[in-house]
Amino acid sequence: MNAVPVVSVSMITYNHESHIEEAINSVLMQETSFSFELVISNDNSPDKTDEIVKRIISQHPHGSKINYIFHEKNRGMMANSMDNLRRCRGEYIALCEGDDAWIDPGKLEFQIREMKKHPSCEISFHPSRFYSGFNKTNSIYALESFETKIFTPSEIITGGGEFCPTASLILKRDVLKKLPEWIDEAPVGDYFLQITGSLAAGALYINRVMSLYRIDTDFSWNAGLNVLKKKAGFFKMYSNSLRRLNETLGGNYKKELHYEIKKHYKNLSLIYLKNGMQLEYKQLYQENRSELYQNKSIKFLYYLGLLTKSAFITNLVDRLFFVHPNALRRGLKKLFKSIYIRKNMPAFSGN
Repeated sequence: MNAVPVVSVSMITYNHESHIEEAINSVLMQETSFSFELVISNDNSPDKTDEIVKRIISQHPHGSKINYIFHEKNRGMMANSMDNLRRCRGEYIALCEGDDAWIDPGKLEFQIREMKKHPSCEISFHPSRFYSGFNKTNSIYALESFETKIFTPSEIITGGGEFCPTASLILKRDVLKKLPEWIDEAPVGDYFLQITGSLAAGALYINRVMSLYRIDTDFSWNAGLNVLKKKAGFFKMYSNSLRRLNETLGGNYKKELHYEIKKHYKNLSLIYLKNGMQLEYKQLYQENRSELYQNKSIKFLYYLGLLTKSAFITNLVDRLFFVHPNALRRGLKKLFKSIYIRKNMPAFSGN
């Protein structure tokens, strides 16, 4: 553990007793020609996560690769994540959260080799296979291209946080030094890592499925009784962070960042309409009116929502006329992706 590893794998965990062993084993199974460490930060999980991690460290043949931190007080996801990233010592940092996993034992070796072929790129990612709980599906998440390519910062920003699966990310450690000083106050970290990492020379996309993306977990975004309150609070913090990022970047990506704010505004407003929350719907628009008022599509959709009180109609009109001027092209691309996956299923089989 004293020698500086080539790669550090950052794994944060909270109440992941159902998945943490799979996540850890998927990292320790990596076959590499270089050294790596696994840095696990447990944010005071009240379940059996701590017990499982300690057992693996003591019993696994490669348990010595693990640097384990248990926080005596819960710090919250963002604080835990940033603290863990800063503990990573490697030249490269890979991400794998406690409810995700890698499904290819050659992931680290292959991805680092591809990054070295593109030394100017500071971040890379790849598609993931959808898992529903423990069950593998035939759906591929984030199949953004049929070949390895470099995506521009503009494409990363407008793709949103879901463009790059978190468990697919590897970045150069120097990216951490370029993060804005206010990053610890942001509601999420991976999206801002993606943007910051792509600024130098874009983000390298590797067309190989090497991780899973798990949905329907007990502590996912969609779990809990206060989903609407959480989503409203998230939008406010998220949009404020995007505005601060625009200032940090000197307005060079103002259009792209504003697009992302609009996207999340529309998603939240449709949720309010669907649940008959007219007061909240109006308040959301008024709070963001100074920024969104000049956008004719937002203004039109707002009044359409007031008139129809229908999330379905408002969303339909939005998709038909405003979502993207090349909606047909995007639809055909989605169809071709589906055909491509079916034809090449063995290549995407994973474990």
